[in-house]
Amino acid sequence: MLGRCYQNMTTIKSLEGQEVLRQLARCFPQLYLVPGSPGAEEKYYNAVYRGMEIPANDLSHFRMSEEDRYETVETPVGTVPVVTLHERRDFEVFLWIMVNKGVPYDVPASQGSAILDGVISWQKTGNKEKEWRKNVLIVLSDGPYSNVPASAFGLDDREWRRRSGIIRKMHECTHFICRKRFPGRNDAVWDEIVADAAGLIAAFGKYDPEMAAAFLGVSSDGYTGGRLEIYVQPQEDMDSAARKVWNILMGIQTWYDTVPETDVFHIVLMLEEKQDELSAYL
Repeated sequence: MLGRCYQNMTTIKSLEGQEVLRQLARCFPQLYLVPGSPGAEEKYYNAVYRGMEIPANDLSHFRMSEEDRYETVETPVGTVPVVTLHERRDFEVFLWIMVNKGVPYDVPASQGSAILDGVISWQKTGNKEKEWRKNVLIVLSDGPYSNVPASAFGLDDREWRRRSGIIRKMHECTHFICRKRFPGRNDAVWDEIVADAAGLIAAFGKYDPEMAAAFLGVSSDGYTGGRLEIYVQPQEDMDSAARKVWNILMGIQTWYDTVPETDVFHIVLMLEEKQDELSAYL
């Protein structure tokens, strides 16, 4: 059991199957809301900001899978809970509720993960009134990373799906680390480059700038279509931005070849120390 409230979740090492969402809903009752249903947004505010009960404990708007997973990951800045939802639809519904207050929206096909920072849960301590706490939660989907097919890298679908899960998990854990360790930094493109690098190294044991370029949709010639457009300003020229990112990816490869073998989290911190040098093109 995950326990009645969020802080107990980090003591559970793993959980699988349909119990993942069922137990999460015990901590975050807003998951019982049906996105887009009448009064869903108001019920969200009542549950999240006022600690009121949800009228019905029904999760039938989620498909739920025996391949759903819950785990905790130890990082240099603390333990973070990670949820993987096998069904793409469940991932989207989860974001509609937890990110967009029960209102459906178009989740980009290239988005397969999210780090939810500041999610509110309520608890009772002894005989005291309910108290609310802010939490961090990572949620992952279970499909090809950045919506890039296995054939693009010469891998079979099953193997690519497995490695995509590793990339996503390490990608979001990197965001968790960097936000805790470097709270004053705010560079979305750089953050994505570093997080993708960490994911690739964790999944393949090496950095591959060509794969990193495919994820973001960049090449030496410009923008080819990918996640980069999510992180640049609307007024920026996409081809120019893509060429700058390409140069950084090549720079990371040159740098990585000189780095002694070490764990991925250490590489993340080392990359952050090289930000000014490696991101000079941005």
